[in-house]
Amino acid sequence: MDISNKIAMGLKLKGLSQRELAEMLGIHQTGVGKWISGKSLPTADKLIEIIKILDLVEDFFPGYGKLDDTELDSVEKKLALLDERVKILEKADSSGKDLS
Repeated sequence: MDISNKIAMGLKLKGLSQRELAEMLGIHQTGVGKWISGKSLPTADKLIEIIKILDLVEDFFPGYGKLDDTELDSVEKKLALLDERVKILEKADSSGKDLS
């Protein structure tokens, strides 16, 4: 199951609307709609917030059960680093630089 389906499933299970999740995240509802439709992905920090709000730890990290806030913060930092590395690679790729 991809991220968009996990978010949609989490909303349904929690009985939340896209608008309600957007308000909790401090973003516009269209952002949540884009995640659910697969048109974009949440940033690392928003993904961690979504996992906490929708109680999706087991869906994103099978076998880990419940992660406490300290563990989720550690995951968030690692995801943020990966997010930055992807942006650097995308920027280098778009500029035509040899990535090998």
